[in-house]
Amino acid sequence: DMRQIEVTIQNLIGSGMCPKTENNPYLGFMYTSFQERATKVSHGNTGRNAVKHGDAALGEICAQIASDEARHEKAYQLICEELFRKDPDGMMMAFADMMKKQIVMPAHLMDDGIHTTRGSGNSIFEDFEKVAAATETYTTADYVDIIEYLLKRWKVETIKCTSEDGQRAQDYVCKLPNRLRRLMERAEKRMKKGNKTEVQFSWVYDRPIFV
Repeated sequence: DMRQIEVTIQNLIGSGMCPKTENNPYLGFMYTSFQERATKVSHGNTGRNAVKHGDAALGEICAQIASDEARHEKAYQLICEELFRKDPDGMMMAFADMMKKQIVMPAHLMDDGIHTTRGSGNSIFEDFEKVAAATETYTTADYVDIIEYLLKRWKVETIKCTSEDGQRAQDYVCKLPNRLRRLMERAEKRMKKGNKTEVQFSWVYDRPIFV
């Protein structure tokens, strides 16, 4: 239903986004370094799913977007690399701050004007995330993989922080992937025991989807 998709887009433009960067350039570059890689992963997986189900054109479009996102992430990560060199303590604290807040995707405030009235208690983005996870478009495992990638990309373990706050932040981010994977395993066990719930999206004419 393209009308409902356009309604959602216009509502999102009106709502904007809240990436929790607090007008701080360190937080902003840390956010984009993560977010651009996340959108590269999700668009790449969407494209592969599209091809798998017979839509080669959509697959090509998504592959092109993923390629663009790859260029974006490289630029932002190079900026962060230099910031780590210039101000290791400040950048390390920014890394830990964003990880504690958790990275939210740019579309997290999207609204089709209908979904929240259905009684599920979830926003349309929350249910959209469930579908993305169920189809392996973007999962918690991808989120943790990105953290691990950035830790290796910037050689975070080897950075010399001189302040106690910087050292605590470094310890936090370096231990984070293992902690998140343990939480993820417990969450997956709970999901397997639970029943799937029905969600509907106006974008696909309210067709029932079970996640």
